Amino acid sequence: MLYVVMVWWLIFRAMTWFIPWNVFPFIPDVDMIMAGENRGGLYIGFQQFARKITAGLSAMAWGWYLGANGFVEEAFKAGGKKADVEPETKKIVEQLTGIKYEKCWTQTAE
Repeated sequence: MLYVVMVWWLIFRAMTWFIPWNVFPFIPDVDMIMAGENRGGLYIGFQQFARKITAGLSAMAWGWYLGANGFVEEAFKAGGKKADVEPETKKIVEQLTGIKYEKCWTQTAE
């Protein structure tokens, strides 16, 4: 299921980059030909707005999805200690980073 979600995420994320960058640059030129006015700034403003909105909405959707499926952020801010971690979590962190768990989060005081 995770792979299916990731593929769809990548497709829609790529479209938020592909469509604006390949379509919008031609709109001001066509508009100038038809209307005789240079309104390129208006179009680039809309393009940037659309990019920021779609990126924000996609990030919100991921946050909602993760929260709805039980993701809980394990943070030291809540008073947790590195020594209290489960062995499985320690193993995963070491696999992801390639360094010993004890050397991770060096800025965190015990």
